[in-house]
Amino acid sequence: MPQRTVHLPGGDLIIRSRNQALLGHEALGQNHYERRLGKAPFVARLGSFDGRPGDSYRERMFAKGVYLGHHHGPGAKLTTDGAGLCIDLLDEDPARYNRVLWSYALKLILTLTSARHDALHLKGLAVSRNRRTILIAGRGGSGKTTLANRLRQHGYHTLSNTHCVLKGDYLWGVNTWVRQRDGQGRESYRPAEAPSRQEGILKGVVLYERNPHGEFTAREVRPDVFKAFMAFFGAGIANYDLKEDVADWFQSEPFEKRVEILSKEIALVDAMVNEHRAFYVSCDVRDADALESALNFFEKL
Repeated sequence: MPQRTVHLPGGDLIIRSRNQALLGHEALGQNHYERRLGKAPFVARLGSFDGRPGDSYRERMFAKGVYLGHHHGPGAKLTTDGAGLCIDLLDEDPARYNRVLWSYALKLILTLTSARHDALHLKGLAVSRNRRTILIAGRGGSGKTTLANRLRQHGYHTLSNTHCVLKGDYLWGVNTWVRQRDGQGRESYRPAEAPSRQEGILKGVVLYERNPHGEFTAREVRPDVFKAFMAFFGAGIANYDLKEDVADWFQSEPFEKRVEILSKEIALVDAMVNEHRAFYVSCDVRDADALESALNFFEKL
């Protein structure tokens, strides 16, 4: 059976399919790391398979066409077995498999493979310059990608546009496709450019949102604000609403153990807040003066 292996910070993702076109080349690029947390494989099988869906929460939701959050489609089959997952969308449309791989499977896989090593899977964009790595977090549609595009024009490298993994002060980026919105809010996707470097020591965290007025604002946020923001808009389980998936994944464990696995994310967010400073930044980088202020701020982080 055709397959490809993608290196993730917490283990190798092996994608298998009878159809070569369903291996997710557009949604998920290859990653190159100098160091990783581990290499234990996680298998994702995409396309038609003979297995019957189980009775977990997400398996039932897939049958109803609810893949994750606001990502919906026709009824489909999902099977999980503790070592990997199988997704059968009941057709052979590569675009649909790319979307489900990106919108559901990768989020769960990064969360689980990171948790193996007491690392935190984060929704966030990471940039670097002169070996200094900065995490940019924000709500959906807050302008992170636009900001990164402007930073890239001034010597910064984008390590990841959506997914990062953090352990202590070391951060890894993951190479996935990029979502773009036009002036009417319509979404489109394109493969990400291959990052030149995808890991580094975290030097600062920016909680970003654009404003339409051009003014540049930057201030350090209190630890309780930092914690709340990362807990709800950054950490993988809470932000992507994966609590049912993670609990079902460890369903063979005692109740206390399942809850302990969920509580680990809370502890990792606490550790992140204790070890790093966060700054609220707001501006419109289309404004030349605001962009200059942003560049000066990032340079001093």
